[in-house]
Amino acid sequence: MAQHAQADQTAGMSATPAIRRDPMESPTARSIRGFEALSELLRSRRQESGLSQMELAFRLGISQRHLCFVEIARARPSRDLLMAWMDALEAPVSVRNAALHHAGLSAVGARDACASSGEEMLREALEGLVAAHEPYPAVVFDADWRVQQLSAGGMDLCSQITTGFDLCAEIHAQGLDMIEAVASPDGLLSRAQDPEVAAAALLAQFEAESWARPSLRDRVQACRAALMRRFGDRLPKGRDPGAPHLQLAFDTDAGPLTFFIIQTVVGLPQNVTPDALRAELWFPADEPTRQTLWRWQTCPPGSRAAERPEPCDPIVSLR
Repeated sequence: MAQHAQADQTAGMSATPAIRRDPMESPTARSIRGFEALSELLRSRRQESGLSQMELAFRLGISQRHLCFVEIARARPSRDLLMAWMDALEAPVSVRNAALHHAGLSAVGARDACASSGEEMLREALEGLVAAHEPYPAVVFDADWRVQQLSAGGMDLCSQITTGFDLCAEIHAQGLDMIEAVASPDGLLSRAQDPEVAAAALLAQFEAESWARPSLRDRVQACRAALMRRFGDRLPKGRDPGAPHLQLAFDTDAGPLTFFIIQTVVGLPQNVTPDALRAELWFPADEPTRQTLWRWQTCPPGSRAAERPEPCDPIVSLR
């Protein structure tokens, strides 16, 4: 019991301190530091909740001795115990994922950990991001590369760079399949400059993500086959799929348009998982492109009002 009391008395600060990672630090040393950070997090969260070690151990169905050993970094909790611990302390998803990170375990996805109201808040935040990005193109898509939201600027651009897709119908039916749209000769790269280079870059990202999400593999393999038929030996080896941005240029009826493109997620870093919704933001890479996009805001290309069905509001959103 003295050891248990001492563990409570030496709990430390109420918040887990930031850990500086030495690039030369060995994996073993890094694991030990993560284990120590986990113990401090668990200990401090329990104390903040007002629970004693005995009370929490009873709720978890473990001995107080084992709980004490976890809190002083002498025992490593299993994932099940760690999640039960977080449940007992009613920890938010950000704290759960911090604990899982320190334990070397995969994070909990927002869709698994949040109530429906939490997911709705995420969608509202992304919708606000898309709206604030106008008149520049923006798209929100899921881990399966299906469009969930598309800005008016994105609709305008797609009307200029695709010839074979009814975008509104695709989005409202099941979410536009971005992998298929890249593979199709009439799709997103049909009017791209150096389309084989753009195709290789996007294919590299698709293939990298398919290793973490096997459900993508059949569609990605079909995409590769379609691109090989289209470009053959002209399809270069893809760039690093982890590159932080992409630059694309298109020939349109309004003239050449060039874009700087990045993908981003909403939320705390520890809450980001492979199944998170992503926003892809397109920025004009030159002044003529910027002027064209602003002009489209008041004078849409073609007869957009006639081409776009009534249900397609300025932000197209699939709920």
